[in-house]
Amino acid sequence: MLADRHGLTPQVYGLCFGVVIAGYLLGSLASGRLVRRLGSDYLLLRGAWLGAIAGVSMAALEFSGVRSIAAILGPMFFCTVATGLVMPNAIARALAPYPTMAGAASALMGCVQMTIAALVGIAVGHALAGGGAVLAMAVAVCTLAAPLSYLALTRGQRCT
Repeated sequence: MLADRHGLTPQVYGLCFGVVIAGYLLGSLASGRLVRRLGSDYLLLRGAWLGAIAGVSMAALEFSGVRSIAAILGPMFFCTVATGLVMPNAIARALAPYPTMAGAASALMGCVQMTIAALVGIAVGHALAGGGAVLAMAVAVCTLAAPLSYLALTRGQRCT
């Protein structure tokens, strides 16, 4: 979307990619520092909502006709900050009930995660010929699924 729509050189595209990855690093570092003080559930749910807001913002900007590099990188930066906040806490929460088989549970979780990512990637790849709105909608739907899944799966249970 960036390279085609904005005609970025490989070097500038790499810098844009670096901005997005910096968000993940920032989120992961923040998660490590904040988890003891705020708790795993707090970071997981707040991070998931941050990602949802960022994903929906990306789609809103795309559909309102704001198609600048900042309109793509800004929301994606915050989506990856959210990923950095959510993933370590989600993994810890998913593995906590299975301490004797953490390896198998971790492998299953990774397999499910990569399968969903591959399916979404295939769908977006096939639909991308229709324009950048497909990618923005995929980001919005996937980021909204995170907090909604958390709420549906935990049903008020708390584990810190």
